[in-house]
Amino acid sequence: MDQGILCFFEKKPGALPLYEVFERKVFAEVGDVDVKVQKTQIAFANKLDAGKAKGYQFAFVSFAPVRKAKERPEDYITVTFGLGHRVESPPYRRGSGAVSEPLDASCTGCFGRGD
Repeated sequence: MDQGILCFFEKKPGALPLYEVFERKVFAEVGDVDVKVQKTQIAFANKLDAGKAKGYQFAFVSFAPVRKAKERPEDYITVTFGLGHRVESPPYRRGSGAVSEPLDASCTGCFGRGD
């Protein structure tokens, strides 16, 4: 495992297995992606195409508090992803997730996992 990812989970090691499952699913479903570890999130992007400056980032893992502290499990991750359309689905029900619609007409879904 990448040292940057291990450092990202240094303060919340119990969340690392959740991330590992998510990462495996991303690689299995999307294929070859770039993973960039930043201070507050881990970003997943399509591999660079010839002539492009950077890949399109499509998913992010963080510890953003989607639920109130008393409703969150001790070990959790928050996954944020971008879509070109709105999806109505039970994970986005009030209290378990959020959907926002930025000005560019894309949709961003955000949900926490750990319970």
